[in-house]
Amino acid sequence: MELFEKETENRDYLFDKLKNNTEIAGQKCLIGTEIPVPYKHIYIPVRNSLEIWCFKQDLCVYQKLFDKSIDSKKLAISSEDESILKVTIEKNAKKEKDVGMPFVIIETKMSNAQTDSLLAASEKIRMTKSIFPYCKTFF
Repeated sequence: MELFEKETENRDYLFDKLKNNTEIAGQKCLIGTEIPVPYKHIYIPVRNSLEIWCFKQDLCVYQKLFDKSIDSKKLAISSEDESILKVTIEKNAKKEKDVGMPFVIIETKMSNAQTDSLLAASEKIRMTKSIFPYCKTFF
């Protein structure tokens, strides 16, 4: 494998190698860079709302969880005509990409990465796996 100077170059190289291999357990998946993936849900009883917070993952094999065209401020869980719970997707404000349900996440860090960035990446993975325990992650 070639060595690059920037994380984005490493990420793009891996994406180019993997982009045509997107079948997992017989199911067609998507692969992309900077895909927002939920890492925590916060229920706020006073507002009767659920906030879904996302991190953008360097490289992700996923299926769509929420389409980018959905207004992330006007989602609701409802029963017939009654809204039961308001849902907000945070950290996807630009709506450039679909929110993903991850199967594989690859964090691309350089060999000279600082301890704090490695700890932050590790914590992001831990939080994401608390929601998607089947997701495989790689540094």
